[in-house]
Amino acid sequence: MKKIYSFHILLIVMFFLNNQAVTAQSTEVFEDETFGSTIFSDNGQSFIVSSTSTDTYAVNDDLNGGWNGTAPDSKFVDNYFSYDANNESSFTITTSDGTEIIVSSLYLFLATNTFTNPTGTLTINGKLTGSTVFTITKSSGFADVVAFDPNSGYTFIDFATEGASDYSILPIDELEFISDGDIDYMGLDAFTWDFASTLSLNNGNSSNQTLMVYPNPATDFIKLANLKTAQAYEIFNVLGNKIQQGKIVENQYINIQDFSNGLYIMRLENGNSFRFIKE
Repeated sequence: MKKIYSFHILLIVMFFLNNQAVTAQSTEVFEDETFGSTIFSDNGQSFIVSSTSTDTYAVNDDLNGGWNGTAPDSKFVDNYFSYDANNESSFTITTSDGTEIIVSSLYLFLATNTFTNPTGTLTINGKLTGSTVFTITKSSGFADVVAFDPNSGYTFIDFATEGASDYSILPIDELEFISDGDIDYMGLDAFTWDFASTLSLNNGNSSNQTLMVYPNPATDFIKLANLKTAQAYEIFNVLGNKIQQGKIVENQYINIQDFSNGLYIMRLENGNSFRFIKE
């Protein structure tokens, strides 16, 4: 209980500091990174690659051995330097300074030590300050690494749909990848992420006025300022569970009287997302 309470407090503080930030979603394809490095930088943010197994993960360089999301590329993170037979494997990607991020998607190449199709389970844990926020478990639906199909053999992981709920909206500072069975080799590419502080966005209306939730914090009702067109919406709690959905029009209020106190995220059909606090 104490860990969950601390998690809520961290999110609330972050909300007040960054409520008006502009989105900066980025995809790291590692092409500008240094071969053999265990540190990479993207969009001004540094990340550390480490391993909790005997394997060493670092930036590798292999012509057309990676996948940038649409085509093969040359650099990616993997354990080519030290993978062994049937010893399973694990590694982590962590923000270097504890900055909280949200992860949209990534691609993983999963193979045996002889680069055949493996049998085993992939587990991805999203963590914040050492506590697990969400877990994705996958034991089927992997890309074919022998036929390199699809995506040159890379398996697409969509954090919005792969787990029990939408994990792409949950702030974390670490991703942990764990394999078992004969998944001896793991390669990571096209890592798409954003700063967690950018969940309050501009809706692109012609008026160029920023959509915002008010009052915030709220007790009974919330409303969207500068809403010009009707929008379907969904509201999620900090665990990623959808607790309400509907459609909102200009000057309409949404009743939140029955919500428990805490932080919530509203997502509109046009892609905009907002944080608000119920108190």
